[in-house]
Amino acid sequence: MSKTDESIFEWTEKVPLSDSIVLKQLFLIILIAVTFTFIVVLVIERGAFGELLLIFSGILIFLFLFLLFVVYFLNFILKGGFETEFRIGGKGISTQSGTASKRVNNMTILGGIFGFLSGSKSAGATATGAGLISKTRESEMIRWSEIRKISVYSNKKMIMVHRKSFFGPILVVCTEHNFSDVLQYIKSKQQYEIYYN
Repeated sequence: MSKTDESIFEWTEKVPLSDSIVLKQLFLIILIAVTFTFIVVLVIERGAFGELLLIFSGILIFLFLFLLFVVYFLNFILKGGFETEFRIGGKGISTQSGTASKRVNNMTILGGIFGFLSGSKSAGATATGAGLISKTRESEMIRWSEIRKISVYSNKKMIMVHRKSFFGPILVVCTEHNFSDVLQYIKSKQQYEIYYN
């Protein structure tokens, strides 16, 4: 949804990185990636199940702890999370990352390139790839027809909008003043599965 589209609701709010909803999504991504890699390596290295399970369990624990450190560090630096602009209108829901988020994405890409050039090719490529993926999600939109279900977190004033494709949910962080109106508008657009948490 561009700025010229008719927006019923438009506001800016911080997405708290250290919130359990965000952390759950990040942990799920890591778990899927490590599990997939484990299965591929297990197929290649038949017969080493016990050793591989131990190695990948260690990797998974390290990645979880590292993710927690990075999330809480960014949360501290950004004073509560990334500022995001939300728009809800006739076509759907869109988000636009704030300038701090864009700067972090650009720094990740540059850090990856410098890491690659300094000799750490795998770490540099990983960081550059992560930065590029984040860059593609700086602006997102989900049309009403693409929504499969919504999860409502009334106490946190958040609404998780899930796509029919099962990938790339959007977290809508509302204000104290607009939460009930935004929720009613989203519910009025189509019939979705609605879960209250």
